[in-house]
Amino acid sequence: MIQMLCLDLDGTLLNSQKTISENTRKKLIQLADAGIQIVPVTGRPLSGVPDIVRALPGVNYLITSNGAVTQDKNGAICRQALLPIATCRRILGYVSGLAIIREIFLDGYGYHDPGTAQMLKERFSESVIVSYFAVSRHTVLDLCDFLNTQTSDLENISLMFSSAEERAPTLHFCRTIDHINIVLPSPRDLEIGAEGADKGIAVAALASMLQIPISNVMSFGDQDNDRGLLSASGISVAMGNADDSLKSIADYVTGSHDNDGIADALSHFGL
Repeated sequence: MIQMLCLDLDGTLLNSQKTISENTRKKLIQLADAGIQIVPVTGRPLSGVPDIVRALPGVNYLITSNGAVTQDKNGAICRQALLPIATCRRILGYVSGLAIIREIFLDGYGYHDPGTAQMLKERFSESVIVSYFAVSRHTVLDLCDFLNTQTSDLENISLMFSSAEERAPTLHFCRTIDHINIVLPSPRDLEIGAEGADKGIAVAALASMLQIPISNVMSFGDQDNDRGLLSASGISVAMGNADDSLKSIADYVTGSHDNDGIADALSHFGL
């Protein structure tokens, strides 16, 4: 009785070429035709959700920025869990002077300074994800000065370090701050959102709004920021390329994002 299918994007629905395999796309269209809600649940801001995802039938809602924002396909906000500007200033102040990639997510876009823009270009120069940054980021002269001009709270902060060792002091500092949600998307990266900015909390709230029992929600993911998503859902599936810690909490482990893992899992469960 699956009524809602929740899909992480990078490493899950999107393969290494940042496309959706034809087999998976056909499966999702069949489910949408059967009335099942298809919900992208991503760490990307809204502007970074590709058209190939938005155009899928059944995509009536999107959960972005690690659960900070839920909105319908027309842009109406259903739920927000935003990070106070004061908390953002505190964290950005702590990392001031560090040669790291730092971004803030606000109103569906990422913002960064020229230094970060250059570091992103160098770090991902050989990756197909470069086009994602091109459409979803704005460059500002100084990130802290830009933050001082804002009156709205933020979706989250993204910090990328050169190693886990370099990240450790900032991670320790962030763990001293109350009412935030810390996500470790990779061994050297760190994302900070509001306490309620969690994929699982956002999915549970959307299911409640749509009067769908959480037991009728099926989710797919591959990284630490999908932990809440998988834990909250009636049926949870970890991709074959997922972290071992995520696989350990999933109901089922499927193939990788490059080998039709979603389509295979849907067939396994008779969908």
